[in-house]
Formats: sequence, structure tokens, C-alpha cells
Amino acid sequence: MIKPEGIILHDTAGRLDKGNCVSWFLKKEASASAHLVVERDGSVTQMVPFNIKAWHAGSSILDGRSGCNGFSIGIEIVNPGKLEKTEGGYRSWFKKVYTEADGDIRAASSRYHGDGYWMDYTEAQINSVTDICSALATKYDMNFIEPHWFVSPGRKRDTNPLFPLDHLRTFALGRGDNGVERVEKRVVATSLNVRGGAGIGFEKMEWGPLRGGGDS
Repeated sequence: MIKPEGIILHDTAGRLDKGNCVSWFLKKEASASAHLVVERDGSVTQMVPFNIKAWHAGSSILDGRSGCNGFSIGIEIVNPGKLEKTEGGYRSWFKKVYTEADGDIRAASSRYHGDGYWMDYTEAQINSVTDICSALATKYDMNFIEPHWFVSPGRKRDTNPLFPLDHLRTFALGRGDNGVERVEKRVVATSLNVRGGAGIGFEKMEWGPLRGGGDS
């Protein structure tokens, strides 16, 4: 059992197919887990109750405290990760080639990510993540929202440099920048689309994860 104090945001760094990440987490050989998975269309699947530790951050440290899994909620956002420009498009680390038809792909860099090409997050994803973080921050009186690269520097680089972290922090926590360079994007939060269990075969629920049903 954990008492969540904040949120760590991740990219799935995998295929964009809906349910791909959820299916992987359900396999016995998966050595990681997260509380929520946010698909490209903004739909959300809860994999782990919020008061149970998930294995999403790995070796990590925040404000001198190691093992961020023990005090954070992990949210996976479907995104292919860093892309390499090729003649036919943009190639992912898993050899899938993406084009602009798959999503908005742009060159971006930061001292934390280096130079590269990245696929932007969809407006539906940003809407859902913003709504989720705001609700969680209120329910659990949270004090941080960080990307994986911040708690595992040099080892991870998600979320990518296009993610609007300042906007999210301002909306969910009432404060913004911690001095890290960001890309701003204005969005309007909408209601959540959450399924009743850990899998795309479960029916969509009419209530959000924080509007009843205890701590899950």
C-alpha cells in the first residue's frame, strides 16, 4: 500500500495501436506496470489501484528520496518515443516508420533530451492527462508532477520535449515552471473515459476514477 504524494508521467515508447500497452502490461513477462494508460484518442485504462505500488519509475530519486514507485502514481501516455528521420518518414527504435499521417512530428531538443524528432501528443491525450492530474492532485493533496526523465536523469527521456508540463502543473497544482525549458500548449480539459478493469475488453464506466469506489 502507498500514500501517493505526486504523479510521474511516462511515454509508452511503443506502437500506437490502441490496447497495445495495456496488452503488454497484462502479460506475465512484463516487468513493469503503471496505474493508468492514456491512449491516443484520450481513452484511459486503469491497471493498478491508486493506493497500490506500481512498477513504473524503476531506479529513481526525487528531492533526495529514492524509489519513487513507493510514493507516486504512474501514468503512461501512448507515444512512440524518439524518432530518427529517414527517407520514407521517421523511424522508431522498434523499426516502425511513422509519417505525418500518423501524428504531428517535429524536431525538438532540450539539454535533457538532446536533438531529435518527436511525435506530439494529441489534444485528446493532453485533455485526459490534465483532467486526471487535476482530480488526483485534489483527492490526494499532491505536491509534484514530474516526467520520468526528471526522476531518472540520464537513464530516461520521457515524456518528450513537446509535452506541455508547465500548463499541466499550473492547471493541476496551481503553479508552473520549476526552471526547466518547456513547450507551452493551451488545452481545455474534458471528462475522463475510464474502463472498469485492466483491459480493453472491460466496459467503459460512466464515473471517473475519483468520483466513487474508494481508492482504486
